[in-house]
Amino acid sequence: MTNKYSSILKLRKWKEDGILNEVGRLNQVLETDKRKLSRLEDHISDHAQSMGEVLREGSVATLHEVGLYSSYLTHLSGEVRRQEKVVENRQTEMAHKRHELGEAARDRKVVETLREKAVRAELREHERHAQREVEDVSAIRHGRR
Repeated sequence: MTNKYSSILKLRKWKEDGILNEVGRLNQVLETDKRKLSRLEDHISDHAQSMGEVLREGSVATLHEVGLYSSYLTHLSGEVRRQEKVVENRQTEMAHKRHELGEAARDRKVVETLREKAVRAELREHERHAQREVEDVSAIRHGRR
């Protein structure tokens, strides 16, 4: 009986470890996506600040240059929005995987509990059997007197 639970427990642990590895991989990807988003936001901030300084200082900037800069900042803003969606999707995926991990851990714990109960039952049965043998030997000895 214990062997049955042992193999099921191994399977549950294997499943839990697999999900845990996926959570770790997703966490790395999420952190990479967040860093990319942060770099994009910093890039926009730096370029917007540079353009503001050029315009405040009254430096010579043609209308064409201003248009190009504005177009570039618009492009970067679109990239930021796309990256925000990527990060949001990764966070949703991460929450789903963490939920799966919790379920897998609960499943493993249930099997561990069942296995422990089976081991205790086997031990009790073994002790009862040993006690019966002692009582039988004792009865036989008592009967000889």
